[in-house]
Amino acid sequence: MAQKSNDLAAIHRVRAYGRATILMYLIIIAAWLIFEFFALTPALSYTYSNFGPNSAQYQALDIAAISVGMTSAFIIVFVYAIVKIRGAFLLLGRRDDNFDRPVFLVNTMAALLVAAAILAVLGMIIQSAALLVVVAMVGIAGYIVGIWGIALGLWRLGSKYNNTVLKIGAIIAIFSGLPGLILIYLGAGELQTSAKKL
Repeated sequence: MAQKSNDLAAIHRVRAYGRATILMYLIIIAAWLIFEFFALTPALSYTYSNFGPNSAQYQALDIAAISVGMTSAFIIVFVYAIVKIRGAFLLLGRRDDNFDRPVFLVNTMAALLVAAAILAVLGMIIQSAALLVVVAMVGIAGYIVGIWGIALGLWRLGSKYNNTVLKIGAIIAIFSGLPGLILIYLGAGELQTSAKKL
């Protein structure tokens, strides 16, 4: 009974992760569309030029405000997603050693991304291009480690419950984010239903 409750809680977190990561992609798409609308549409630029001498400044402020808002929303959702997937693997790892490595890889990713963020702030303060290159390398390393750790954990969860949708989603998400994340969300939904029946 404790195992079932534990696994249900973990599966719920996996589904929350899927939902959050899909939302991250929607934020990226929305940001791109807004940028396209503001910065790349000639008709809009012409319209702004007719509003007075400060119109270009207002447009720049609009874009900056939207960028800050979108970036903040992305970071919040990203952190939420990582917390959820890490929590899922920790719960599953209580009774199954197969999830120890995914937890280690996700923890490593989090440490690398925090280090990259700290170095990025430091690089902007001291205006060091070399340090920003290091930031990019550390960030990329964190992403690669994390994506493989998450994929490994989701694959093992899919294998444990014989859920093909989740396993395929875990693999596709490595190479083609959004379709894989949708499959992860759907596969976790299937697992929730089947686990409740056990």
